Amino acid sequence: MEPSKSKKKHYSIKDALKILKIKEVATLFISMLFITAATNIFNGSLLYYLSYIIKEPRLLSLASFIGLFGALGAGILVPSISKRIGKINLYTAALVIISISMLFLMAFKNLKLAFLIGYVLVQFGLGFTNTLQYSISADNVDIVRKKLGFEPAGLIASLNSLIMKFAMALGGAVPGFVLSYTGYVANKEQLNSASVGIIVSTFAIPFVLYILTILVFNYGFVFSKKKSLLKEKSNSPMA
Repeated sequence: MEPSKSKKKHYSIKDALKILKIKEVATLFISMLFITAATNIFNGSLLYYLSYIIKEPRLLSLASFIGLFGALGAGILVPSISKRIGKINLYTAALVIISISMLFLMAFKNLKLAFLIGYVLVQFGLGFTNTLQYSISADNVDIVRKKLGFEPAGLIASLNSLIMKFAMALGGAVPGFVLSYTGYVANKEQLNSASVGIIVSTFAIPFVLYILTILVFNYGFVFSKKKSLLKEKSNSPMA
């Protein structure tokens, strides 16, 4: 029988730093930080957008209801699609869907139907990413276990929770800062600068963060892996 990996009751800062030095773990943590912050900024700004740009705040209830089915549908599709193209490619594709949806929403920012379509597409993409993050995190537990020789599930779960809380804090702070800076005044007709601030907060900033997520995620999981494979081939003796 193989010796079981040691199960720690308490983790040290040294253990956390060791885990964060593993490329796959660090990549997922940073990606989760960006995507969660982007989504929270988007959600936190939506009511301002619907109230002052679309001028129909009740539309959020309908969009949320329809978007729920989009997210659930994506979650159901994850196992079959990830088997065909892989988790990493599916995660990237979902981020591309979300990013394109943000551009679509900005381009047709005054149309109610466009908002409903764009919002459902965003939720559809997030249905993939949210499901895949749990699966990739479980894969990372196996990687850490093999590399470091102890059971890291508890520590990774704690670090995930910390990342999420920090991202949620950013998501709450950024809209307030942007709106106050651009001259937003509650319950009044907004200045052009405030309207621009609402669009920037609702769509532009999340779009940038989603693009950063794509870059970080692909660098950590795709580009680095290809680079290491090329290095192995160049170092291997010729037949």
